[in-house]
Amino acid sequence: MRKSFFGNEIDLTTGNLFKKMVLFTIPLILTTVLQLLYTSADLFVVSNFGGGDNSMGAVGANGSLINLLVGTFLGLSVGANVVVASSKGANNREKTSRAMYSSLIISIVSGFFVGFIGYFCSKYFLRWMNTPENIIDLASQYLKIYFLGMPFLLVYNFGASILRGLGDSKRPFYTLVITGVVNIGLNFLFVISFKMDVVGVALATVISEAVSAIAVIFFLWHNKKAYVWFDFKKIKLYKEETIEILKIGIPSGLQSLVFSISNVFIQAQTNSFGEIAVDANSASNNIEGYLYTILNSLSVAVVAMVAQNYGAKNKENIKKILKYSLFTVVGVGLVCGTIFTLLRTHLLNILISKNSQFYDQEMEIAKTRFTIICLTYFTCGVMDVLSAYLRGIKFSISPTVITFFGCTIVRLIFIYTLFKYVDYFHTLGWLYATYPITWVITIILYVCVLPRYTKKAFTNLDDELNLEKRSLSIS
Repeated sequence: MRKSFFGNEIDLTTGNLFKKMVLFTIPLILTTVLQLLYTSADLFVVSNFGGGDNSMGAVGANGSLINLLVGTFLGLSVGANVVVASSKGANNREKTSRAMYSSLIISIVSGFFVGFIGYFCSKYFLRWMNTPENIIDLASQYLKIYFLGMPFLLVYNFGASILRGLGDSKRPFYTLVITGVVNIGLNFLFVISFKMDVVGVALATVISEAVSAIAVIFFLWHNKKAYVWFDFKKIKLYKEETIEILKIGIPSGLQSLVFSISNVFIQAQTNSFGEIAVDANSASNNIEGYLYTILNSLSVAVVAMVAQNYGAKNKENIKKILKYSLFTVVGVGLVCGTIFTLLRTHLLNILISKNSQFYDQEMEIAKTRFTIICLTYFTCGVMDVLSAYLRGIKFSISPTVITFFGCTIVRLIFIYTLFKYVDYFHTLGWLYATYPITWVITIILYVCVLPRYTKKAFTNLDDELNLEKRSLSIS
């Protein structure tokens, strides 16, 4: 375990792997929970101190669209995670360093690109999603400002992926603690003191993202005793590492894209039910997101752990990590999902104001979605772990194809057949039920292909080991 500034870089290839998985995952969970808390703070502040339900709906209505555009490019950071982790596992310090510099340049270029697209096309996207007319202007204002912060957001996320690939999940958490204080403080300042409503929370988000980008670069630069450290003089694109990052990251980004496309279509159908459904959906989606982040954090840990052990050519550890992670994600998902469901009224009341004239209708819709999602979220966790495992052993295209067919295609078929033409299925309940149904279908597809890809990956490792032995015998 290598000491580093404010944390440790954990060697994920030796020792008690289950214990290390837990120690590595806990800061990941705290990090993602903090990110969601800031989003919840946005909704809470505009709902209670800004423009009320309209403002909350305007901010919440952007969720699926933001995930679509941002998630596509954040998927590239998975490539950075895998290449950095596998290079460290192979104890190749120079390659790890080159991967770090290449990743950061990719993040900056991607940030400006997605920011440009998002800023100028925001209102067109919102109209395409059937966003209610009474909130579309507010939603567009929020979205335009949000996309101005894309370079900062992507630099932070790529930097965090680099740190996690090195075995350090603590410093990304410390970064979010710092920026969270900034974000929440500015929310109250801009909305309550300056009466800026959704524009205020959007500006607060962009400023806090800038702070997070600066902080993560500082952490990479400051500690000269870490496995690799950032030197401004050496930053440039390195061809081999860039190709490897993109080879893994582009399919990961495409997976996020095809997954988010189906969510955007579901959001669009939800929007067609009117403003009450939009507000209820936003509240439920935000609260249940905390459960998702707990489960998804484990899949992020799996990528780093499997990739490090793949680099170290440790097949037995790779098998153990898959077994431990599946056992953990099912257990945690079932327990937390049940607790969330039992507390759904209290949790939803955080964002759905009892003073709203449509309180009863909003709560009924939100509870329907919340119950369906939370009780079955463990299946989404299993799906994410299996996808992360394949990426860790450097098969990145297959998870994209599987997710496309298992989630996107099935959901679109349902929306444009049964949901559109059969009255029995034209309900929000059935629309939300497509989530767990498609998660299970996708898991079945993963189970069918997993043994073949594992065998192929292990054969590649055996070939590399034999080649190394021959090289040593010749020398």
